[in-house]
Amino acid sequence: MDKLLPNVREFEPRTALTDEGDGLALYGAIGAEADRLLAPEGRVFVEVADGRAADARQAVTTAAELEFTNARKDRVTNKERVLCFRLLGMR
Repeated sequence: MDKLLPNVREFEPRTALTDEGDGLALYGAIGAEADRLLAPEGRVFVEVADGRAADARQAVTTAAELEFTNARKDRVTNKERVLCFRLLGMR
């Protein structure tokens, strides 16, 4: 939280910025619910914090039968900011 820009830290709800832990709990929760919420071959997209793409990718795929398909990079920093996953198999 201390590394965030003031215009982000001071105006975004704290719950939108941190889980008060390692910052990966929500990604695991999304992955854990994917099978129940997505249709076969369904997609889920998640936004990730600067520099956390690899950690978020692992948290999502560890929690579910999701396959990482691609990432979109931030045009300013050229770092991965949106990750896409596809639900594997049939229910």
